[in-house]
Amino acid sequence: MRDRGFRLLVIGLALGGAVVLARVRFSQVPSLPPRPPMPQVSGAGTAEQLLNDTLTSPAVWRNFLQTDARAAGVTAPTVAELGKPFTYQREASSHVLSFGAPTWTAAGLTLTLESGDRNSAVLSIHNPGTSDVAYRVVSRPSLGSSVCNVSAPLVINALVIARGGTVRRTECAVRAGLELTILSVETIALPPLSSWYVRQVSPLAVGLEPRWARAHRPEMQANCSSIVPQAVRGALQKGDLTWRDLVDFYARHRCETYQFPITYRAITKEGERELPALPPPPGERRN
Repeated sequence: MRDRGFRLLVIGLALGGAVVLARVRFSQVPSLPPRPPMPQVSGAGTAEQLLNDTLTSPAVWRNFLQTDARAAGVTAPTVAELGKPFTYQREASSHVLSFGAPTWTAAGLTLTLESGDRNSAVLSIHNPGTSDVAYRVVSRPSLGSSVCNVSAPLVINALVIARGGTVRRTECAVRAGLELTILSVETIALPPLSSWYVRQVSPLAVGLEPRWARAHRPEMQANCSSIVPQAVRGALQKGDLTWRDLVDFYARHRCETYQFPITYRAITKEGERELPALPPPPGERRN
């Protein structure tokens, strides 16, 4: 073999060997380990849950008492004051009112049946006391509700009567022989900030009957829901929950921020419940 051919052969063999070695080397690059799972933060929730936990903390609730009292132009209550029972009165015995009959006093209110404008029968409800009261007066006209629902109602505050104030509630159209049976009367004496809180609530949210809720006009624009959860409606229908329980809660919590916990019941003795009152954690029941 000539020298030139031999050299070409050697060069070719060397190049071929280099290619083979390179392939073997780079084909054996070790594979990367699998990506570890994302770390889980204990107790973390959605942004909405975290925001809700912040808003409902005791410190934030106490701050709301201060800022809301300034907005209402009243003195802020202390936590101890707001944790005390509110004076509650209830008259459960029925009483019949007729035009010209004497005033009847029940649960701290005085009631009179009067003739109003546009041929309407009006129940005058007066609060002679020294504090605002939340009130619920259940009545039944002798002519039936179908006749009374056609009457255009007077605009009222269907939730609160100021101290020394009077509410004139349209009951029915005036008809011969009309009488009004008062089935029950309930009142809750409210401190100033509590009165301001309750005035912002929808009457439907505290179980008030639509016949009287339709006459209500809020005294201020508040971002409070008028939707009543099914659990609350069911508990009211069964008697497990009362108007007093609902008003008692909203008298202590701003309705813009706090939702009624289905386990809440009106405070009847000092220190009975921690505030703010929150729904129990899943799987736990609070008394």
